[in-house]
Amino acid sequence: MAHYLKRGDNWYVTVSHKRKRYYKTLPTKPAAVAWATQKKAELTSPTAHEIVASEWTVDMLLDRYIKEVHPHRPFARSKMSTIKLTAKHFTDIPISSLTPEHIFQYAEKRRAGYKGRRPIGKATLNQQLTYLAQMIEHARTLWGVDLPSNAARDALSALSKIGLVGGSKHRDRRVAPHELVSLLEIAEEHRSGWMGPMIRLAVETGMRQSEICDLKWEHVDFEASTIFIKDRKHPTEKKGNDQTIPVSDAALDVLRAWGLGTAHRGRVFPDVKLASSVSDRFAAVREKAGIEDLHFHDLRHEAISRFFEKGLQIQEVARISGHKDWKQLLRYTQLTAESLVSKLNG
Repeated sequence: MAHYLKRGDNWYVTVSHKRKRYYKTLPTKPAAVAWATQKKAELTSPTAHEIVASEWTVDMLLDRYIKEVHPHRPFARSKMSTIKLTAKHFTDIPISSLTPEHIFQYAEKRRAGYKGRRPIGKATLNQQLTYLAQMIEHARTLWGVDLPSNAARDALSALSKIGLVGGSKHRDRRVAPHELVSLLEIAEEHRSGWMGPMIRLAVETGMRQSEICDLKWEHVDFEASTIFIKDRKHPTEKKGNDQTIPVSDAALDVLRAWGLGTAHRGRVFPDVKLASSVSDRFAAVREKAGIEDLHFHDLRHEAISRFFEKGLQIQEVARISGHKDWKQLLRYTQLTAESLVSKLNG
């Protein structure tokens, strides 16, 4: 049995089953009714796979998608957070009522920025809606959701034509020596102290932001001059893509200095709870240093460019950077007009 109560702008719903009560607060009564229907179905028939499209909201299906698909094919952390964020924006729309128009309105808001959120790029929005389209297709195929079409996929096609979504653009931003000096000066002024070592480590190793955040002392071998990276980013495999990379003496010196007085247990940067914290802190440091158009990920590009400048071959750089497709490394072998003048005149 379900009971509904309106409190302010929200609806409070209670579902009772076998002397237990389950509660939920939702923005609209249709959303509350849909949640109650789902909860009763779970409680009375948890193995049922047929879904009545008119009774399930988009966020409910996204939640089920996570619970059922993630255990079999684990999502990367970024994909998981993206799906959860998308679910928050579709809490009161039954999947049967979802149209490309809903997707278009959502896309415009996300590209422009709203509710205190920063605008997102074409590629980020494209990825977000692609995950939504994947969930809808999964629901139609395996959960018996009767839908005439995939609204997200239809919307993606139209949004691509008008330029609201698109592929990611490769950045070729290098860090000038004076910029690196300024960044480190500002970063090392902060009381936490971790931003400076992170910047130095990124430039020396080419490790990704998330890889540095997750780095543990047990994965650093000072004698062998190597770092073990667990579940490194891979185009298809999200788990088990472990890799040990060689690192420079300078990188090890950064870690030694940072680890002075510590037990060398657990994470190297324990105060950094989220990778997004690094992005936010780096943006603040960059702004204070008066540097424009520089992201933390550009430090990886700088590191890989330096590897090539030191004379490493493409297969050697790939061994360090983790690139599976060597073609992706070609953009790092940049040659400026100035760097070629001496060769032309030689």
